Amino acid sequence: QIIRRYPFAEEERELISWNREEDFQFLGNEIFMISILSNLIKNALYQIHENKKGRISINTQIQEKYNILRFKDTAGG
Repeated sequence: QIIRRYPFAEEERELISWNREEDFQFLGNEIFMISILSNLIKNALYQIHENKKGRISINTQIQEKYNILRFKDTAGG
């Protein structure tokens, strides 16, 4: 949902890879999570533009006790 709603500049969306193989339902506060992810994307894109390199990867993983959302950028910031 955040990737659909985020106001990407031209070609920025192509910098994100989203692996949904182990998708899960999030039971927390949706507004807070959207805010957090939006800020992570904003900060990562800033660093990508500053360093003129980098990509963003978002992955989900289901484990025995916890569900995990990993957000990583390779811009070096």
